Amino acid sequence: MKRILALILALSLLCMPALGNETGGMLEKAEAFVAAGDLESAYICLDIAQKLSPNDPAVLRGFARLYSTEANYESALKFIEEALALAPADGSLYLEKARLLYITDNLSNVEQVLRYAEICSAQPDEELLLEAAQAYFRAGQYEKVIELCENQSSETLRLQAARACDRTGQYERAIELFETLPDTVWRNGYASAYTRALLRSGNPERAQALGLTSIQEKDEALAAAIADGKSLRLVPTQETLIDSLSTLPVFSSNTFAEENREAAEAEGFRFTPSGDGLRTRISDTLSALDSDSSARLLSVSPSGNAFLIDLGGIAAIVRNEEITVLTINRSRGAQNEYADLTYRRIENRSPFPSEPDSFCWSPDERYITMTFIQKTLINAQFMDLLLADTRTGDIFLAEATPKRLISLGALTATTACFDETGKYVYYLVYGSVADGARCGLKRYCLETGEAELLRAVSGAFFYYPQLSVDKNGVVRAITDDNKQDRHLGVITFTNVDGRWKSEVRSFPNPLASQSPRRYYRSENSGYELFLSKGYIQSSEIGAYDMNYLTFYNETLGTGSDANAIRLPVDGSGQAESMEISEYLSAIAQRTLEQPNVQQAALSPDGYSALILAAYHGTVVCCILDLDTLVCRRVEFPEDAQPDLISTVQSFTTLSWLEDGTILIPSGNTGNLFKLSIE
Repeated sequence: MKRILALILALSLLCMPALGNETGGMLEKAEAFVAAGDLESAYICLDIAQKLSPNDPAVLRGFARLYSTEANYESALKFIEEALALAPADGSLYLEKARLLYITDNLSNVEQVLRYAEICSAQPDEELLLEAAQAYFRAGQYEKVIELCENQSSETLRLQAARACDRTGQYERAIELFETLPDTVWRNGYASAYTRALLRSGNPERAQALGLTSIQEKDEALAAAIADGKSLRLVPTQETLIDSLSTLPVFSSNTFAEENREAAEAEGFRFTPSGDGLRTRISDTLSALDSDSSARLLSVSPSGNAFLIDLGGIAAIVRNEEITVLTINRSRGAQNEYADLTYRRIENRSPFPSEPDSFCWSPDERYITMTFIQKTLINAQFMDLLLADTRTGDIFLAEATPKRLISLGALTATTACFDETGKYVYYLVYGSVADGARCGLKRYCLETGEAELLRAVSGAFFYYPQLSVDKNGVVRAITDDNKQDRHLGVITFTNVDGRWKSEVRSFPNPLASQSPRRYYRSENSGYELFLSKGYIQSSEIGAYDMNYLTFYNETLGTGSDANAIRLPVDGSGQAESMEISEYLSAIAQRTLEQPNVQQAALSPDGYSALILAAYHGTVVCCILDLDTLVCRRVEFPEDAQPDLISTVQSFTTLSWLEDGTILIPSGNTGNLFKLSIE
């Protein structure tokens, strides 16, 4: 209603008689609308202002700020250039241009633009300096950040200088800067940098006094079990879920029941309301419904108490010894013409629901996200974010974006995660996000049903970006910009005073072709574990690709992003660290044998990793202590190998629960392996 009233107000201004300073009034209203997020009304006000004053630089600046708010930085720069052509001595316009150059990482011309601003007696403010610091961070020019921010009065800017000192190994200098800042400035997102500086400069007592040493909490019983192979006993229990499904009662959403009641009852099936009023009971069991025998296990909930199953092309949730069929509900979620088109595309694609590449469960395990990154990037099949309500049985679209021509691209959700409250879904999108930006971070609110673009970024997300959000609301994913001199990077999205910023930490690329596959991070231990694919091609060794693991711990200084983990061939013994290019070349030349790592999962304390690898037609499952690189193999019965091989091939997700239980789902057979460390 507020939006409609604002639009009516803006339109009514067209009919108003000329008043004094009409242009200024329109610009003020436009600025207020932008601040309120009503960009349509802001555009109308600016359009009126331009009709009143066609050659007013202030109006052009207003358009630039409007397009900048939409992350359309290319158009914003064009308007600023037009304004400068009309007012070449306006220093504030040069500063505005510099801000846009920093945002778009166009650093080659920004120094000259700032020089023009200085000649015109305009000085950068705190906001511009912060944009500059973030841009230089993204470019890896840390000394430039220190030069800009170290002696500023702003606490936010001195924080950037402290982070840059940390990145360059100037830990004492970083500590001096951190100590000038209140705790509230660095604790929300930057505690790890302060901790690292204290530990590496030999000040563990200070870190402990500040409460920063909780990172050392470790499951000593697990570490001891890994160190002593004789005391490490892993008891595998194979459970076949599919065999027990035929006797379970089946439920559906009320929407599905109403739409299918007549046809189903003609076949002899009956629907009766269930007790909660949200679902309807199908009186016959799954066996009576003659379900397809090719049922597959798609995903296991974080607690291990709920399962997403593909029943011959029908998605279903198995929980509490009952089955809830998942079906599309057009009355939920996005409501526009594009939603109906998307639903029809989903219903006409037979592989659904087994087609999504990744699933993510909400903390209360009520909702599941479904994303389709491989289909998008490989086959140019675009798909918005899908959500499944496991309680009601509804599948619905979070949003429905216009599907443009393939040549122009369209938005698609590539990966998603929930915050710790379960209120918000964060997800990466790829496609026509904004001019000059093919990717971005969006957020969907389950309470309001609204989606918003938080940050558009240049570059590209490939394969399995794997998103996560920590307790401070900092969102992370792996990214790859496909540059020859870089391997992969971790992109971090942070909310700074209501405005979302992004920063990429790139790792060196030892070879020409590397691609990220999975990323695991533990807030408790500080370990980051990367699963990547390396590809080598030369006239001597031909072509060869291999999955490998690297690990890194900024706080403890353990591991290296440039070194792969060389595992014992049989999965038991001492692992080693080896430079990636040397590692992959040795494998390609067959001077080194290694299991081909397919999946991994961090332990609850974050200090150990479960690794699933393929080697000579068998599966090697082992647990690796990341501190010591001691590796212990998990033994399985011989009859479990076929299921494990299908698990490796299907790339399902491993789960290591808080109670120490490890879940290994076999995607193609419906078997679930539970490992308990005793």
